[in-house]
Amino acid sequence: MKYSEFKALVMQHLDQYSVAGVTVPESYNNQADDTARICALTNIALRTIASRTKPLLASLDPNAAGITCTEDIGNGWTKIKMPADFLRMSGQGLPRLSPDGSYDRNMHYRYLSDNEIVVRTEELPGLIITYYRLPRKVQGYENEELDASEMAAECASFYVAAQLARTESAYAYQTLYNEFETMMDRLRDPVITEMSRTEDVYGWGACNVY
Repeated sequence: MKYSEFKALVMQHLDQYSVAGVTVPESYNNQADDTARICALTNIALRTIASRTKPLLASLDPNAAGITCTEDIGNGWTKIKMPADFLRMSGQGLPRLSPDGSYDRNMHYRYLSDNEIVVRTEELPGLIITYYRLPRKVQGYENEELDASEMAAECASFYVAAQLARTESAYAYQTLYNEFETMMDRLRDPVITEMSRTEDVYGWGACNVY
């Protein structure tokens, strides 16, 4: 969704988009003051959605050419500094295609700080770091694409409208904010089990686990 479309959607929620079918100027009913606040409120809304309900998945190849985010810290561990958009690890392990051709998810990593992790150096080849990222900040350009799905952007529009209505009408604020929370629940991804192979501790061979 473009930022211009998003702003129009917010104003529609506030019933300040048109009168008798005619688009109103920004001078109408302090609309210019509201639109000036939309950009900052949009960033808050998109980050709230990404951190609470609809995380954005990203990946980092620490073995790629020119990568400078890795550092051997000794004792068989390598430190990896995450990108600036890092929010948190996905919690699903780190995909790894081993040199022998086998594929698995590596769970052998530890947090060193809020944006740094350490992994076993021997397991670095073939490793991909998967993480949840923050959405790109909206700059306020009319043709700018929001860093969110259509549904997430629509959800964010109710948050922005609620904040704009806060000082004008407690009823409008609560109605719009309730719609925001309702849409947040709809955005949640369903829990899906994933089958993987694991070696049996008794030596009976590999078995499927969920």
